[in-house]
Amino acid sequence: MRRAILLAPKITVFAFGEGKTEDAFLKYIKSLYGRRPGIFIKVNCGSGKSPKIVLDQAIRNGALQYDRRFIFLDTDVVWKQEVKDKAKIKKIELIPSTPCTEGFLLSLIEPNFNSTIHSSKECKRLFHKKYLTKTEKLDHRNYKKLLPVKKLEFLRKKDKILDKIIRLMTTT
Repeated sequence: MRRAILLAPKITVFAFGEGKTEDAFLKYIKSLYGRRPGIFIKVNCGSGKSPKIVLDQAIRNGALQYDRRFIFLDTDVVWKQEVKDKAKIKKIELIPSTPCTEGFLLSLIEPNFNSTIHSSKECKRLFHKKYLTKTEKLDHRNYKKLLPVKKLEFLRKKDKILDKIIRLMTTT
């Protein structure tokens, strides 16, 4: 009788979203790219509020136990230097979504959309009206119609943030 030998992953990744929208987007990316041999990815999320609270939530949720760790975080609330310093000390990469995840997604979906000139409120209103409602955006499966894998592969060549997220979740 043969026994299967389970190998421990070479790399573990902790992908933490500021809130439920980021969590759904990261879970979608994981569903497409996260089945690579040698990589284990955990996706989790905080409850928003402020960058400091989200960073502390990531740490409390076990981020430091992983080889790679990052937080996908809105920029509509200023990242204070103490937060940046603590993240650097803890080796947690802060990845910006400007000004919010909906703005980041709009800039991917619509080539001429400039998320830096819109408020979070405007970006959310436009995204909910044109693409996914407040409820729909929380289900990672709904991102497939907006950003199928071929489109993501094309877009990551142009967008450093998207490419960084995918690289952190795929490279061994």
